[in-house]
Amino acid sequence: MKDRTRKIIVAVLLVIAVCCAGYLIWYYATAAKTKQSYDDAKKLVTENVKPSKTDSDDGEQTKPEIPVDFTALQEKNPDIYAWIKIDGTTVDYPVCQNNEDDW
Repeated sequence: MKDRTRKIIVAVLLVIAVCCAGYLIWYYATAAKTKQSYDDAKKLVTENVKPSKTDSDDGEQTKPEIPVDFTALQEKNPDIYAWIKIDGTTVDYPVCQNNEDDW
């Protein structure tokens, strides 16, 4: 009886270990796919921000050009609304907005 109980416990623990390993493989594969997706979107964004001059009443002001090619991004995903980048951090992602506000 004791040997049978031990075999059952070992079998259950083995099944749990296999399930955990499968979950970890799925998790890291999904994370890699998501990172690749963000990297592809970042390639569409130009990194060179060149200021362009605009005239106003109180003199000349410089406004930075938008360094994001939203047309190319929206061809990949029409829900892309903006791009957020915070210097000095790892925040450099597209912002999506859907027209349907069901929630």
